[in-house]
Amino acid sequence: MEPGADERAVQQVAVLLALAPAVDEFVYVDQEATYAEFVEYYVSEEPELLDIVDPERLPTSFRVQSQAPDSLIGILSNQDGVAEVDVPTPDG
Repeated sequence: MEPGADERAVQQVAVLLALAPAVDEFVYVDQEATYAEFVEYYVSEEPELLDIVDPERLPTSFRVQSQAPDSLIGILSNQDGVAEVDVPTPDG
């Protein structure tokens, strides 16, 4: 999601994911969880990042399990508040 996406935009995406036949499951990752992941993955190697990263500017996201993730790109890409739709490659 885009940083600052409003609750309506987040709810619209959640409804689309809930109704999409290609979605096996999904979870919403809020700013608090995003910041915790940021700290876990980056700060141990570069502690100065804590001084320059504003948690309020970190985006929220949805983590989606799907057998047909490419089918979700068209559904989600043009939704309000969606920054990008990333589909992982088979090797990672």
